[in-house]
Amino acid sequence: MALKPEAHRPVARFDDDFLLYYEDIDLCLRLKARGASVLWWHQLTIGHQKGAGSQVTSSRRLKLSTISYLRFIQRYCPKWVQLLRVARLIINALLRIPLQPKRSAAVLSSLQIWR
Repeated sequence: MALKPEAHRPVARFDDDFLLYYEDIDLCLRLKARGASVLWWHQLTIGHQKGAGSQVTSSRRLKLSTISYLRFIQRYCPKWVQLLRVARLIINALLRIPLQPKRSAAVLSSLQIWR
């Protein structure tokens, strides 16, 4: 992500509510709402080294990413879209319980933040 200097007035920051993923999209949407130009260049590929967040267990990562997803849809999607997406999360988690109980538990436990 590259930002022009004027994007930092006021200071452009990632939102701490997004624990894992979606923080970059949220920042771009907030900057765009302030009138900044946002360019998505899908041909560009940039790699980075894994950070400390990559060292947590997969069920913890799934819980954190699901919480970020829920916070993102709460902020940017209409209520009916939120209901459909939360219903999809619940149905998928319930269907996966027999084969992936830890994964299902991680997703279902993250739903406590949804209102």
